[in-house]
Amino acid sequence: MNNIFGERRPYLVARDFKAEAKHLQDQSQNDEVRELHRARVNATWRKDFHVSPFNSRKGSYSLLASDPLGPEMQGFQGLDVTINLFSSKGHPKLTARLFSEGEALDPYELSIAQKARFILNWFWVGSVTHARFAKESATLFYKRKLHVWYRPEPLKDSIGRPADRIEKLLEDVFRKYLRHLVEQSSAPIVVRYIPSGVSEATEELFTSYLATESTNPANEIKIKVLTPVFYSRFVHYAHDSEAFFCELAESCTIWTDKPEFLTKIFLKKASPPLHAANLIDYVCFQLIKNLRRTPNKIERPLTSVDKPSPPTKGVDIRDFRMSSMDAFVLGQEDISLKTEYRTMVVRLFVAERIVFGSTGLLGMMELVGRGGVSWVLAALVTQAIQAFS
Repeated sequence: MNNIFGERRPYLVARDFKAEAKHLQDQSQNDEVRELHRARVNATWRKDFHVSPFNSRKGSYSLLASDPLGPEMQGFQGLDVTINLFSSKGHPKLTARLFSEGEALDPYELSIAQKARFILNWFWVGSVTHARFAKESATLFYKRKLHVWYRPEPLKDSIGRPADRIEKLLEDVFRKYLRHLVEQSSAPIVVRYIPSGVSEATEELFTSYLATESTNPANEIKIKVLTPVFYSRFVHYAHDSEAFFCELAESCTIWTDKPEFLTKIFLKKASPPLHAANLIDYVCFQLIKNLRRTPNKIERPLTSVDKPSPPTKGVDIRDFRMSSMDAFVLGQEDISLKTEYRTMVVRLFVAERIVFGSTGLLGMMELVGRGGVSWVLAALVTQAIQAFS
């Protein structure tokens, strides 16, 4: 199941073959009737995925589907799927049906003209989906006065949205940093890291040096990032332990099966003072340190009639040096990694200060600014040429 934000939730519905066999036996032995009453999949499961802004994650689904291949996999016999949405109190709210008409099309057997005709008939469907969604949402909100449920971060069994360019870079840096922390851990530990939002990033296993040398079994811990927003939030924290426990317990952007073992990875000495190899690195990382501020926790779920609780801000009396991941990146020999990291983090922090965290809007401002500077320079050059002519 997908939503408009790019998140996904796979549901595995198990078939009850005994019930299907009984259903078929109760039907007439006539082949024509058996065709009409082929095996069915009937299941119910709890809803835990945000699909519509006008419904919460509570409730349940029921599914009734006919076997598309028929008994003994005799060939495609058409789709016929009905899904019902029920509220948390068991009241029906929505019914959707997906069924096929006509003969199935095999793309390998279609001619070029048939493929072109098919594309011309259906290409516009995807392009108008968002426009129709916006129109119907406006009708429900302004005319029907329905409350809007703001999108919560996905749960453990869901798949987060695709990461943007900054989050993809930060995922790569975080992966290397986590590997470094695990390898340097003072305990025999194995971490199974599961990323989010980056299709080319795969699950990886990190092992500490003590775990490889020790004969005793190591403690294995799973760390799963639930949404790529975790990577952009992690760089806002100056302390790793604070970042992990806040994102785990409050904002719920990450999950682990053994939170008690996190101290064996992230609880360590403070990062050293800033030592840069060149002036550009020093200025950029000093700017990152000065712009860094702890992000507000993500409060979900909220509706359009709820008001978020005011953020509680205290005075941080700790030694506020650069973050440990900043120090890790600064110590790398990969110049391109350092350049991309400092550029992206500075853009992220500046965008939060002046354009509500939108790096896209910041890029538009940069484009307008460059256009204005180019226009001014062109005007000055033109005036200078006219003055000397």
